[in-house]
Amino acid sequence: AIRRHARSAPRGPFIARGAMVASAFALYLGLRGAAVGFAPHAPPAVDNPLVSADAATRVANAVLLLGKYALKMLLPLRLTTEYGFAETQVVPLLPWGAAAALGLVAAWTGALVVLARKVSAAAAFLWAWVPLAFAVTGNVLFPIGTIFGERLAYLPLLGACGLAGLGLAALRTRVWRRSIAVATVLAVASLRTAARGYDFRSLASFHEATARASPRSAKALLNLGRTRLEVQRRPQEAAEILERAALLLPDDPRTLRLLSSAYDAMNRTELAAEFRRRAEAAERRSGSDGDSRPLGGS
Repeated sequence: AIRRHARSAPRGPFIARGAMVASAFALYLGLRGAAVGFAPHAPPAVDNPLVSADAATRVANAVLLLGKYALKMLLPLRLTTEYGFAETQVVPLLPWGAAAALGLVAAWTGALVVLARKVSAAAAFLWAWVPLAFAVTGNVLFPIGTIFGERLAYLPLLGACGLAGLGLAALRTRVWRRSIAVATVLAVASLRTAARGYDFRSLASFHEATARASPRSAKALLNLGRTRLEVQRRPQEAAEILERAALLLPDDPRTLRLLSSAYDAMNRTELAAEFRRRAEAAERRSGSDGDSRPLGGS
């Protein structure tokens, strides 16, 4: 009787719900296209250096970065929002990039087989979940807007948390000991979260923390230099920081414009004029309007 009822269940409500979901998704796509355009946009190379890499190099680097994500999940010591040029370097396939990527894939596959055969299907599923959840956001299928981002690990972290829970449940020890272990981990993680949250108390503190954690990120240095100049009104410090950004990206018109403004504020007119000329030349070469928004448009 149950089987007959299942076969004869009306499909109308299911189709109606599916149509509503599809309509909402179509509306979202239409609104998004109206806001940012329907043509595909190439991510800025300063945010994702893998944009200019060939497919094989991009995939190999994406696999290596999955290893970095795994380390971040275990030990989130250095947290930052900027991993772009030149903080994260593109590793060439030779001499060791391809071999290291293949080694990581082999190790992950071996661990998956062991978990499936010796532990449980749930453990194997959670282990597989972590990299598979990066299928779209990990630069594997195509380059996205950033080469690496801690915010992209929220969904994959579900697999890591599930594995931690299974491991804790498998411990053959008293409940109070497991409770102490959980409380210790939560306390340490809470302290790390609070310390990171302190970086967001102001725009200046956020950009300072970002540049400190990503000292070779041209975008982080530009944003900090701009804050020093336009918000804190400290042109000398701004010029020192922007000079470092200009060493990484010598032809970026926004950095050069900000340097010109910083030297203008210090009444160093010759240097200001020199950087203004360099900015104008860079704008002519790139077709940029030379505005001083953060690199990558964020």
